[in-house]
Amino acid sequence: MKNFFIGAALIAALSACSVDPQAAADRRQKIKDVLLEPADQRGIELLFPLENNGRLSTFQVTYNPKLVSEPEVIRRIGKICVDQGFENGISIKAEGEPGFSTQPDGTKLPIISIWLKCNLSR
Repeated sequence: MKNFFIGAALIAALSACSVDPQAAADRRQKIKDVLLEPADQRGIELLFPLENNGRLSTFQVTYNPKLVSEPEVIRRIGKICVDQGFENGISIKAEGEPGFSTQPDGTKLPIISIWLKCNLSR
């Protein structure tokens, strides 16, 4: 639950703040570090992976629903889970409230934040 509130605070901060070019570049790089394929990066605004025993196991993903659907986001992150040995796929840990992301030109884009968790092998 604590993670959910942290995520909600991040979304609120993201939607209320002016755009910092370096912070935006750092966010884009984090997405590229986790989602290696450019096609998988499309529509993802923020990506915060959390490690457990050396494997990425929980992800906070903020995406633009006009560019990518929730099932597609789940599929992309689920692929990472399977590649790391989590044989039972992925589940939704918590969904956040929809919000808006301010772009460098000042426009606001819709965003949705979701917490996803890799399911442990049986």
